[in-house]
Order: sequence, then C-alpha cells, then structure tokens
Amino acid sequence: MLALNLCSIAAIVAGELVGSGAGVVNTAVSDSRQVAPGVLFIALRGERVDGHDYAQDALQAGAVGVLCERYIPGVEPQIIVDDCRQALATLAKYQLQRYPVTIIGITGSVGKTSSKEIMASVLSMKYNVLKSEGNMNTEITLPITLFGLQPHHDIAVLEMGMVAEGEITDLVSIAPPHIALITNVLPVHLERLGSIKAIARAKAEIISGLPSDGVFLLNADDPHVVEAYSLYRESGGQARCQSFSMQQSATIFTTQCESKGIQGTYFVAELLDGTIQEYMLSLPGEHMVMNALPAILVANLLGVSADDIALALSSIHPAKQRLRVVPIAKSIELIDDTYNANPVSTKSALHIARDMAESRPLYVVLGDMLELGAESVASHQEIGRVTAEMNPVCLVVRGELAVDIGREAERCGLPKDRIVYVRDNIAAVQFLCDTLPDNAVVLVKGSRGMQMEEIVAGLEAMLE
Repeated sequence: MLALNLCSIAAIVAGELVGSGAGVVNTAVSDSRQVAPGVLFIALRGERVDGHDYAQDALQAGAVGVLCERYIPGVEPQIIVDDCRQALATLAKYQLQRYPVTIIGITGSVGKTSSKEIMASVLSMKYNVLKSEGNMNTEITLPITLFGLQPHHDIAVLEMGMVAEGEITDLVSIAPPHIALITNVLPVHLERLGSIKAIARAKAEIISGLPSDGVFLLNADDPHVVEAYSLYRESGGQARCQSFSMQQSATIFTTQCESKGIQGTYFVAELLDGTIQEYMLSLPGEHMVMNALPAILVANLLGVSADDIALALSSIHPAKQRLRVVPIAKSIELIDDTYNANPVSTKSALHIARDMAESRPLYVVLGDMLELGAESVASHQEIGRVTAEMNPVCLVVRGELAVDIGREAERCGLPKDRIVYVRDNIAAVQFLCDTLPDNAVVLVKGSRGMQMEEIVAGLEAMLE
C-alpha cells in the first residue's frame, strides 16, 4: 500500500496542496463509483467525461482527497498538478523505489491475462507475488497496481496493454521489466494500427525496456515475435532470450499435448537439457499450453521446484468470464467465455464446447469479434466454417459483424432453420429461455464491446 499522507504525495508529484494534508492514502481510483476509505480520487479528463465534475461526489463517498489538473472550488483537500497521468507515473516510480521487486512484463495480442495468471500462480509457490488484477494494464491502472506493493513482495507480474505505438514504451518507463513476454502478434487493433507490422513494432517496445542482463521470453512459433527480437539484437540489444514452442525445438517445447475438454489439457514438455516433465494444466484449451510454457521457463530460472510447478498448473482456476462453466436449471451447463473474443480463442472455445457436449444438445451463441480491421469478414467467415463443423443444435448470432458467421455456417452445411439472428442480448436471453432443452451445453462468446456477459447473467436469472 502507499500509506502516504496527502502532504507527502503532493511533495512527490510536485503538486499544490489545497486543504489538509493529514489524510493517509493507500491506493487510488479514477471512477468515483469505486471510492472506498483510504482512496485518492484521480480526476481524469476524457473525451466524454471529465473527472473534475465528480470530485465532490468522490469526497462525499469517502475519498481521502482529489488529484486534479485545475482548482475545483469547494473541494478540499485537493492536489493540483499539471498532468494527472504523469503524477500517477511519478508516484508509481516512487513506490518501486521504496519496494524494489523483480518485474515481469507481459504483453501480446491475446493471452496476456491468462499468461499473467499462470505466471503468478506458478511463482507464488515460492515467492510473494503482486499481479495486475483483471486487465489493469494501462498508464492509469498499472500505476494503481503498483500502489499495492508492500515490503514482503518479491515479484510483480504486470500486464501491459496498448492500442497505439508508444504506449508500451510509456508503461516500461514506469515499471522497467527484468523479464518480458510477448505472447503473440495477431491482427488485433488493426483498425487503430493499420498493419500487423505496426502491431509487432508496438508490442516490441517491451523488449527495448529490458536491461542488458534481462530475459526475453520468445514465442518461437510466432514469426513476428521472432523478427522483433532479431531486430532488437541487431540494434545492439543485449538481453538474452529463453524460447518456447509447441512446434519445434526450443528452450522448452512440447512433445505431446492432449485436450481433456473442460477439465484442462495434458502435455509433456522437454527442456534443451533433456529434462522431461508431464503436466496437467487445469485450464481448458490447447492454446493455454502456450501460456503455460513461459511460466515454466521463468519458474525454472527463479528456482521453483518441478513438483511445485506441476502442482500450480494443475490447480489454477479459470479467470472470470473465461471458459467458466456455470450449471443452471434443467441440468444445463453454460460455458461463460464472454471476456473477449478473437479467431484463435473462439475456435478453441468451440472445440471445447463440442467435446464437453458429446451427445448432449449443443447451443452456440456468438457475437462480433471487434477490432479486426480488414481481416474482419474473413475471420468471421472462418468461425462460421468451424461452427458448421461442430454441428450445433442451434447457432445464435448476435451483432452485425457476426452475421458473416451465420451466413458462412449455412453455406458450409448448417441448416438454415438452426441459425437464429438476434437484435440484442435481451432477445438472445429470451430465445434461449424459450428453447433450451434439458441437459444442453451452451457456449456464449463475443468481444468485450458486445457485453455478452449480460446473456450469461440473464440465463442464470431466468433459469434458476
């Protein structure tokens, strides 16, 4: 925790304190609805909302004070700075000076959060680990994560996100990693960045943040990541790499991999020194093995025992809204995978749902996969083809982009009368409640912006 009074914070961020400086701050929030005792409210100015307008509400809700960029009449105490974001970064750097830890930075197009959760779980077998909660991976939320550092912490596992070039550079300037991972480079955020090469450049900024004795965890199966590390080395970068792969020889690579459906994935991994180890990863989906391999690498580097690594991998629970199985009425099992969606994770979820259903009725509810740019139509059509192969009893299509899923599924042989297009989440819930048979398996998946967790919540409520 920060455990700093407002007077100290004002001095650290070179701000002007108005009012009493005695109040003690433990952490910070930028949403007045999240205010709790010990919280500093950050009055951020956005495109649609100005946090300064909610400063009074934050104080009334119990905030210790307000960090702002202009004087707010009638609000005390407040700390006035030129730039709230820069002040947060300064405060985070101060926190790292107080409590130095080994920092592991994780970025990538998909799999960041899962990789972070697996990494933290494995390392927690030996060390005290601070990790980003949820997807707190921005210039605002990463500093807030660091405010949680305490003297007992040894390691911080930090997710680092981006939607534009330069953003990861800003994040590594706040929390320079000793170990860095790019999970992969895929056509996500194409609408913003324009090309896969631009995405690769933006992700590669995390490598440049490594010290000369740092370690880069190299996905040897992703040519964009391999090229990024090669360019880093050609430019004089000295951080060494530890590679992982499911397709070829690497520092660690898989020699066997077998899906166990919703129970997880069994795999065998081999190190270059010849060490062979069997693992049962409790997270479903063979793609999750690629998120586990770098965690095994780091655990080996930091002296976690093989038995502890295996125990940690076998006992990890899925994160919220990620392939979470929810039993509801009429022996129906609902697979909640609504956190986000892209072609890789959607295909994996479809295979898992099919394996889980076996001879039971399978219902698939798919929404738009967003931010795919020029790849959008082809990606949705690909999912339509895979869905047709799964042969569900019913495909429910939600969203304008997802229409291409339904059309391609029909073209590939899924009968038209088994494809339903719904206008919104409420309509999806109503249709499913009216039609779901006993003992069905239902997969619900779509991009974050589709808010398809509303479908899950609606089904849970109506089918109690």
